[in-house]
Amino acid sequence: MVVVVLLPLVYLIEGLHGAWTWSRTKARLEARGERVAWADFVPGAAVPDEQNLFKHPYLQEYGIRHTWLELGKQVGWLQHGHIGDGLEAGPPVPLATLKKLPRQRVKPATLVSLEELLERLNAEPDQLQQFEEALARPHAQLRWTAETPLEELPKPNYVLLRVAAQGLGTRSSIHLLQAHPEAALRDLQFIKRLEKFAASDPDLTGVMINVAVDGLRAGLVEEALAAGLWPAHHLAAVQQEFAGIDRLTPWVAAIRHWRARDIEWLHRLSSGRRSAGSKHDYCFAVMMWQMTDLHNLAKLPRSWEDANLFQRAHVSAIRVTPRGWFYQNMAWVAEAPDLTQLVDAPRQRVHSEGMKDYEARQDAREATTFPYSFVAKMSLARFDASLITTARNQTRVNLAYVALALERHRAAKGAYPDTLAALVPEFAPALPHDLFDGQPLRYRRTPDGKYLLYSLGWNAKDDGGDSGVDKDGKPRPFGDGPDWVWQGVPTK
Repeated sequence: MVVVVLLPLVYLIEGLHGAWTWSRTKARLEARGERVAWADFVPGAAVPDEQNLFKHPYLQEYGIRHTWLELGKQVGWLQHGHIGDGLEAGPPVPLATLKKLPRQRVKPATLVSLEELLERLNAEPDQLQQFEEALARPHAQLRWTAETPLEELPKPNYVLLRVAAQGLGTRSSIHLLQAHPEAALRDLQFIKRLEKFAASDPDLTGVMINVAVDGLRAGLVEEALAAGLWPAHHLAAVQQEFAGIDRLTPWVAAIRHWRARDIEWLHRLSSGRRSAGSKHDYCFAVMMWQMTDLHNLAKLPRSWEDANLFQRAHVSAIRVTPRGWFYQNMAWVAEAPDLTQLVDAPRQRVHSEGMKDYEARQDAREATTFPYSFVAKMSLARFDASLITTARNQTRVNLAYVALALERHRAAKGAYPDTLAALVPEFAPALPHDLFDGQPLRYRRTPDGKYLLYSLGWNAKDDGGDSGVDKDGKPRPFGDGPDWVWQGVPTK
């Protein structure tokens, strides 16, 4: 009897307390000019269909995932297949591997030839042409509203983008080895146009896909410059592909979007009802989302009948949770340590020295107990790795731009300049600075007539251009050493 009387009272008190906490938290954030309302992130006015790449017939079929339950359609083009035993095959296939392959078909064929590999990559020219036609459209917009069920938000098919970027990267390197730089440049430009496809997704996934594509492009140029494969008269066009790139601003926006989305799903979850127009019970769908490895969506139960006992218990617990606890969870998400404070996107700066404090505060929050954070913790994300990756690939792009200007200077004047300032304005209107201290990227000529070009890297400390070495004594991959050293200096 006492329980019957007290339980509704507890629900009432927790409801009022939670609503008050969330109201104060939201007002405090909005007073600082921060957006937390999901409606603030809805796409703007619809662009005409003929200008929207996602309305192209090919991308209507292959380019969109209409719910998060979909994996995305597979495509058969730009696949390189088996190359040969014992070879690193990527994708994209490293230039060092491609250089080991015979130019023409040989018998017996223990290795695939460059000629045959190129034929494989060109196996579906019609589909690739349709994709290129779609990308020529000026806008990329996926339509949804503030009322769209979150589990049914449309997403680009990143399988399609990954296959295209990696296949085009391999093809570009083959073209260079075959002394066809014009074709190689077209493929590099094609890869850059792919970024418009991912930029349609304001979520962190879309931003990090573009960060990865930037890293892929810079890596391709790094390999090709080291091998001396780009002719001098193509260097300016290649350099232009790396001009004015900014990945910090979209990253900051994506973190804000992530927070607003998590707050929205908590708000909707509190109702425990089916979303308007949704094919799924919202409470069930979101709980399955949070408890399932997204790489194994095929195993995700689509209904209550398909769920196991553990999953049913979680969903049932959510359905009887006081609504006030959801408001407390929303406030908990909104007041998370703000990693974006380490980024000054307008000035292109990253204050990496603040990461330890951020991690300590995050660890302290994760130690908080039931009940005011238990639902939010199911989607708790640590964004530190994404920031490090973004800074690394932004730096690699910046170094690629400067390195191409250096190669243009050498081609025109017979030697590398004594300082980077000598590149302006003839070979670059302006030069990107080091993200970690705002100073020029570190550069010096070496006694052998080459140069050393690097960024301070995440430790924001000048280690003299130390890229570190692996167990075999070879330089570590870009971004793994104390300093982030450009490794595209021509070997000859």
